[in-house]
Amino acid sequence: MAARWNSNYSIYRRYLHEVGNLYRNRQDVRAYTELLLSLFTIAIFGAFAIRPTLTTIAELNTEIQSKQDTLDKLNKKINDLGKAKTVYSEEASRIILLATAIPDEPTPHTYVRQLEGLINNNQVQLVDMEMDKVKLTSQVSSTAVDEEKTVDANPLDVSTFAMSLTLTGDYVQLASFIDQLEKLRRPFIFETTGFTVSEVDADQARILLTITGTVPFQPKNL
Repeated sequence: MAARWNSNYSIYRRYLHEVGNLYRNRQDVRAYTELLLSLFTIAIFGAFAIRPTLTTIAELNTEIQSKQDTLDKLNKKINDLGKAKTVYSEEASRIILLATAIPDEPTPHTYVRQLEGLINNNQVQLVDMEMDKVKLTSQVSSTAVDEEKTVDANPLDVSTFAMSLTLTGDYVQLASFIDQLEKLRRPFIFETTGFTVSEVDADQARILLTITGTVPFQPKNL
């Protein structure tokens, strides 16, 4: 065993000695060896230095993509808001008409003036006008608002106040009054409409028109 070990040792020693002489005596071998060692060193240090950098770059790219997606969504929202503003500007006049048709407050006095205009236009006479107690402001609790809502069938989910009218005049004029009342910008929700005829004298009869219904409004806190 010892003789074999000494033999192998002599072989390896001679081999290393020859390599050392070759490295010292030949410049090209020395240059290539140094180049290979330099490349090996660079590869070792690069693996430890570049890997964290690549990981950081990947994380930054992911973060940039996420922020880009957020920016795209914000731009889309801005565009949608711009379109909504354009639509609102185009429909502003109709929105004003809607506010007039169903106002925030009951404003019975305004509605009575419109009825007076219809009465004058159709040359009929007002015999009687009755109106339920109306709160002149809609700033009330939700319970109070619920109590104000009409119990009867109401096509509009809004608050209303009740009115009844009794008018007299020619049948054609009274029919025209009903037609124009239906076309008012602020709607009148009809409940009952009836004609009665009473004799004034032997040659003349009196036609009475009785109308009951409700007028809507939309409280701000509804």
